[in-house]
Amino acid sequence: MARKKNQRPNGYVHRQREVWYLTYSRDELNDDGVVVRKRRKKKLAATNRDDARKEADRFLDSLVSTASGSITLRQFVDRHFRPDYITKKKISTQGHYKTVLANHVLPAFGDRRIDSINHDAVQWLINQKLESDQMKVPAAARERQQQIKALRDSGKTLREIAQTIGVSRGRVGQILSGTYRPREKKPYSVQTVVHVRNVLSAIFKYAKAKGVYKGDNPCKTVMIGELDSKSREHWLTLEQAKQLIDVLPTPAKELVTLCCTTSMNRAEATALTYGAMNLTDDWVGMLPPRSLEVRRNWYKGNLISVKTRKRRRILPLPVSVVEALQRIKDASEWVEPDDFLFAGPERDKPVNVRNLESRVLKPAAKAVGIPWFGLHDCRRLWVSCANRLGFQIADMLAGAGHSSFGMTLRYSAPQIERRRGGNEQISSLLTGKAETLDTDASVSGSFSTNSALRATPRVPVEDATVIMETRNDGH
Repeated sequence: MARKKNQRPNGYVHRQREVWYLTYSRDELNDDGVVVRKRRKKKLAATNRDDARKEADRFLDSLVSTASGSITLRQFVDRHFRPDYITKKKISTQGHYKTVLANHVLPAFGDRRIDSINHDAVQWLINQKLESDQMKVPAAARERQQQIKALRDSGKTLREIAQTIGVSRGRVGQILSGTYRPREKKPYSVQTVVHVRNVLSAIFKYAKAKGVYKGDNPCKTVMIGELDSKSREHWLTLEQAKQLIDVLPTPAKELVTLCCTTSMNRAEATALTYGAMNLTDDWVGMLPPRSLEVRRNWYKGNLISVKTRKRRRILPLPVSVVEALQRIKDASEWVEPDDFLFAGPERDKPVNVRNLESRVLKPAAKAVGIPWFGLHDCRRLWVSCANRLGFQIADMLAGAGHSSFGMTLRYSAPQIERRRGGNEQISSLLTGKAETLDTDASVSGSFSTNSALRATPRVPVEDATVIMETRNDGH
C-alpha cells in the first residue's frame, strides 16, 4: 500500500558489522521548489535488533519533513502562492494581497524558513503592528536632522546640503529653523492587522495543501483584540437626496436617481449596458418589463464579474427612472447591447465615476449642505427606506444583493422613532395609562417627505393589554 503524503516516513533497520543503522525515505524540496523523495541513513546507538527497532520508531515518529525547512516564506510566495493562488482571485482581491504582502508580511517573515514561523512569531508581528510606540519619530528622520546640522556647521550652503542628502532646499531650511516635524507613524488599525493575519493564514493553509508545511496553522489562535466599529455620523435622507438630484446635471442626476431607487453601487451602475436593461412594457428574453439585470462591475478600468453570486440580480425600475434612462438612450450615439448606459468619451469605456464624483457630485452636494455625500450613501438610503416601508426580508436581500440579513441591517439607518412608539406603549402599560399613542412623529425625521413611510401604527393600549392577557392564559 502506498504511503500517504506527509505521513510518517517508512524505513528499516539493518546491521553493518557491529553497528545498527536506520535507512528511510522522506520528502524534501529540491532547488526548483519541487517536492522529491530522498533516501537517508541514520546511525543508531542500539546494540541489538529489538532496541534498534524501538529507537528507529521513536526517531521516525518525531521526524518532521524538511520539505518546508529548505524554503523561505518569500520563495514559497513567489513560486506557489502568487501564480497559483493570488492570480485566481478578483482584481481587487489581488491588489489587496499584493499590498499586504509587500508592506507587512514579506518585510517581517520573507527571509525566514516557513517551518520556523510559529504562533509566537505571528503574535509578535501582530503586537508590533498594534503597539503605540510606533508613533515615535523614526530613527532615520532623527539621523537626517543631525546630519544636516553637522553639514551646516561645517560651512556648507543650503544648496550643497540639499544636493548631498537628496532633499529640497526648503526642507533643509525648515529643519535648521526647527519648524519641520517628521510625519508621525501612527499605529495600524485593528482592521489592518486582521488583514495581515488573514493573508498569513491563507499562505499557511495553501502551504499545507501543497505539502510544503506540515504543522498547524500558526495564525489560528492569534489574539488581536476587538474591532472598533464606529457608528456612522451621517445618513442620507430623502429630503437631502431630492435637493441634490434637483441641482445635478445629466448624467449625474440619472446616476444618483438610479442608485437611490435600485440599491446599485457605483461599480454596478457604471458597468450597466443596454443589453442588461428592458425599458419596455414587454418581456425581453429573461428580463421582465421595466427591469435591469446586474451582471458585472467596472473596477479600475476592468469589466469584471460582480462581487458575489448574490449580487447578480434582477431589479425592477420605477416608471420615472425608466423615462429618465430612455432619454439618455435617445440622446446617445451608442445604443448597441454592449454599449454602456453611462458612456464616457470613448465607446468601450463608461464615464469615469471618480472624476464625476469629484467634479460634479461633491461640489453639488456641498452646495446643498451634504459635503460628506458619496454614491454609496444612495445604496444605504434604499435599504433604510425599504426597512421603514416594511419590505419582506427576502425582497430586501434580493434588492441589496446581500447573503445575510445582518449585513442588510448594517446598511439601514437606525429606526429610533419607530422604536420610540413601542417604548411609549410599554411605559403606558406599566403606568396604567390607557390612551392612544401618537406615533406620527416617527415619520417626521429622515423620511418625512413620503407620507407612506410610517413607523409602527397607532395601537390603543387597551387592545395591547388584551393581547398580552390572552397570550398569558395560553401559556
